[in-house]
Amino acid sequence: MTIYEGISGKKVLITGAAGGMGQEMARVLAERGAIVLLTDVVEQRLQEVRESLGAAAIARSADLTDPEAVDALFAWADDECEGVDHLINNAGVLSQAKIENFPDEDWDRVISVNLTSVYRCTKAYARARIARGGGGAIVNIASMAYKGMTQQIAYSSSKGGVVSMTRSTAMELARHGVRANAIAPGMIETPMIAVANSQRDPLREKMLPQIPLRRYGHPREIACVAAFLLSHDASYLTGEIVHVSGGARL
Repeated sequence: MTIYEGISGKKVLITGAAGGMGQEMARVLAERGAIVLLTDVVEQRLQEVRESLGAAAIARSADLTDPEAVDALFAWADDECEGVDHLINNAGVLSQAKIENFPDEDWDRVISVNLTSVYRCTKAYARARIARGGGGAIVNIASMAYKGMTQQIAYSSSKGGVVSMTRSTAMELARHGVRANAIAPGMIETPMIAVANSQRDPLREKMLPQIPLRRYGHPREIACVAAFLLSHDASYLTGEIVHVSGGARL
């Protein structure tokens, strides 16, 4: 088992940890010796993920659209294990509709979960790291959709915001020794986008030939990139957007 320097023994907070990508990142980091702090709004599934990881994981459910819940989450991390070394902002939701029919309430929900929660968690993490003398790393999960995608006005906008926030965060926190990078996945086999063979819709089938590797990605392939970005092997990387898309470009 490979132990990455900069990960082993470190405490990593992962949002959206009950989802396909989140739980795979938790698993990969635990394999590399990290202590993973898991959070998600889905309590039952979150606890199932925690139990599957054993002593390497602790969990607390939180609605990250609530600023008080974010503050309580970081206070809990302080109480449980003296704070967070690294942060992965992974929580996300999706809503699909043509722009002329896109529900305002869906816009508000997607922006709140996908973008505002990243800001709030990053702010809380930055305060804590600066108070401890700096150091650490942030990985934000963006999406190739940040370049624009039909029927995804809110999702694409939110992920574009994540990309810009990552770069701004990297510039601002560099003086404190905190790195910030983002991963922009392409089409990944996760429950959120439902790309099991029996569920692929015509749009996704149309996209498959545009992927040079001619397949969708696996959550572990995202998780391993996240682990690299948190490790000392990526110590001179900050403000970067890493496209993990099988060679696809929107």
